Amino acid sequence: MSWAEDVLQKLDRRDRIEQQDSTYYRAFTQLLSRTVPEAAAIPYPVYDEAKVTQIAADRDAHAARVKELEATTAKLTERVSQLRLEIKEKNNQIEVVNNEHLALQMQLSVTEQKLEQLTQEHDALIKRWMAKAESDANMMNAALGKQQ
Repeated sequence: MSWAEDVLQKLDRRDRIEQQDSTYYRAFTQLLSRTVPEAAAIPYPVYDEAKVTQIAADRDAHAARVKELEATTAKLTERVSQLRLEIKEKNNQIEVVNNEHLALQMQLSVTEQKLEQLTQEHDALIKRWMAKAESDANMMNAALGKQQ
């Protein structure tokens, strides 16, 4: 039971109790005013039927509005929970993407280092091969030069 329903029930009970004994209060006030003239000046709350009906209608309207607002609050609370879950899932996805990005960057770095190493090895092999080819050519030239 919500606090609003509790308050409304207590107000209903109070109104029933006040209206239940209102005839006795009126009779006592009339009797008092006949016996003691100064007693006529004692204020007595007079509840006419229209005012009571209006108060009850207002109370019902307020109760309906409270229920409507509680329903809206429940829906908004659920929406907030859904959005928090969605944000949490997106943060997890972002973390996965960042981890993959980092792994790919590391892999790229290793690949670039390997490329640099292979390029240096290739250049060294070409130089050695060119040196051997030059040496072979010089040997052939020397052999041909001796034959002539």
